Amino acid sequence: MVDKRTLTGAPLHPSVEGFAKAAREGRLSRREFLAQATALGVTATAAYGMLGLAAPAAEAASHAKQGGRLKVSMIIKANFTDARIFDWSELGNVARHFLEPLVRWTPDFTFTPHLLSGWTANADATQYVLSVREGVMWNNGEALTASQVAWNIERWAEADVDGNSMAARVASLIDPDTNKAKAGSIVADDAAGTVTLNLIKPDISVIAGMSDYPALIQYPGKSVSEGVGTGPFRLTNYEPEVGASLDRNDDHAWWGGDVYLDGIDYIDFGTDPAAEVGAFEAGEVHLNFQTDAEQVATMDDLGFERYEVATGATIVVRMHTDTAPYDNKALRQAIVKAVSNEDLLALGNNGLGLVAENHHVGPMHEEYAKLPPISRDMEAAKKEIADLGFAGTTLDLYSLDAGYRLLTTDAVGAQLEEAGLNINRIVMPGSTFWTNWTTHSFSSTNWNGRPLGTQVLSLAYRSGVKWNETAYNNPEFDALLDKAEATADVEARRAIMAKIEAMLQDDAIMIQPYWRSLFAHSTPEVQGFRMHQAFEHHFEKVWLDA
Repeated sequence: MVDKRTLTGAPLHPSVEGFAKAAREGRLSRREFLAQATALGVTATAAYGMLGLAAPAAEAASHAKQGGRLKVSMIIKANFTDARIFDWSELGNVARHFLEPLVRWTPDFTFTPHLLSGWTANADATQYVLSVREGVMWNNGEALTASQVAWNIERWAEADVDGNSMAARVASLIDPDTNKAKAGSIVADDAAGTVTLNLIKPDISVIAGMSDYPALIQYPGKSVSEGVGTGPFRLTNYEPEVGASLDRNDDHAWWGGDVYLDGIDYIDFGTDPAAEVGAFEAGEVHLNFQTDAEQVATMDDLGFERYEVATGATIVVRMHTDTAPYDNKALRQAIVKAVSNEDLLALGNNGLGLVAENHHVGPMHEEYAKLPPISRDMEAAKKEIADLGFAGTTLDLYSLDAGYRLLTTDAVGAQLEEAGLNINRIVMPGSTFWTNWTTHSFSSTNWNGRPLGTQVLSLAYRSGVKWNETAYNNPEFDALLDKAEATADVEARRAIMAKIEAMLQDDAIMIQPYWRSLFAHSTPEVQGFRMHQAFEHHFEKVWLDA
C-alpha cells in the first residue's frame, strides 16, 4: 500500500510516530521534529500534519514579473573549481544557480528533495535508497543519471583529497583501509533511477550532509568553472574579488518550472561595510549577502527591507591543541575561564544573538542538552595562569580584519590581558587569513549553522577531518559521536550529547561565545526572497518589481 506521507510512497519510518508523539507532548521542539521526520523521508506537508499544523503556503507567484538582473553584494572567492572543496558559503551561492544539490534544507528547517525525488532509510539507518528525479537535464542536453549521482558521492568519499570536507559528511561510507568508499557501498541502478547507499555503520546525518553547500552535483569530468550543470542559470563570468554573472538558461526548460530573472550579477565591494551601504544608496545593488550587526540600524534607517533569521551561525575562538602552549589543558581551561561570553556578544555582535556555551551545540539543534550555566571567573583564571608559570606570556591571537570577527577577538584579547597574559593581536585580510586557517595557533573563525549538532561536531572536531581547526584528537569523543550518529531517537541522542558537550567544555579547546542572529537587506523591488539560515541563495523564484 502506498503511504502518501512519505516522499517515495514507502512505509513510514518506524521512529517517526514516536518523534511526533514527543513533539506533541512538548518533549521535542517543532523544529527538531520537522528536521528529523523529513530527513527520514516524510513529506513536509505530512510532517506538519502529524503535529496538527498546516504546512507554510508557498508564496503565490502569479503576479511575478519577468525580466531584470538581480544585483547582489557578496565577496567573490577563488578556488571555484571543485564543489567538494568549497570552504565558503559564497562559493556555493554562485555555483548553486547552475549546479544543484540532491537535497535542500529549507528556511522552514525541513529537508526537501531537489535532484532527488525522494529517499527511504531502513530502521537502523544503515541503508538509504535515493530516487533520482526524472526529467532533469544538464545544460549540455544530456539527462541526469543515477550513475552520475553515484560518481559524485564516490568523489565525496575520497578522504585523502586535500580540502575535501565532504568526506566527513559521508564518513559512514568510507573504508578506513583505503580512505575511499567501501566496495559495494554505493550502488547505482540507471534503469530504476536509484542509488543505494550501504553504510558501514548507522548514520542519521546522511541526508543533512547532502544539503550542505559543498554537496553540489557536478557533471563527471568537468570543473565547476566550466559551468556544466542542471540549474536554471548559466555561468557567464567569474572573477575573484571582482564579481560573477549568470544568465537564465533559455536553451532548455528547467525541471523546476518558471524562472523570472534574466540574470544575476554578484559584485564584490570588499570588507568595508561603508562601501556596501554606499552602493545601496547609489542604486548599484538590490540585495546583500549579510548585514553586519553594526550596520543593521543604518540600513533600517535608510529604508531598506530587513530580513532576519535566528540560526546556528557562530564564531569560535579556538586553540590549536597540538601546538605549544595550547597543548597544556590547564592553560586552555584558564583562558576559557577568563572570558565572559555575555560580554563578547555585547561587544562583538551588538548583543544580537544568543549566548553560547563553548561546545558548538545549541538550542537550534535537536539533540542539544542543557548543561549547568558557565560564567567568567577572573580571579581563578589569574591564579591558575600564574601558578602554571604563564603570567606575562605573550600569545599571538589571529583574526580577520573587519566586522564581528575583529570586534569579538579584540574583546577576547582585552579580557585575557586582564588575566595576566600579553596578547599580540594579528589582524589579517581574508585573502591571507584563510590560506592556512586551520593552522593558526590561536584564532577566531566563523561557522555557518547546520541542522544537526552531530553534523557540526563531525565536521569540526572529529579526529583527522579536514576542517578540524583545533587539531582535537580524542578517541573517547569520537566514539561518543559515533554512538550519537547511530541513534535515531532524539531523547536517547540528547543523553549522549550531554556527555559530549561536557567533554568539550572540560577539554577547553575553544571559546564559542554566542549564536548570531543573521541579517540581510534589500531594496523594495526584490520579491520572493527568503533569507536562509545558512546564507544559501535560491534565486530561481525571485523577481524584481520595479
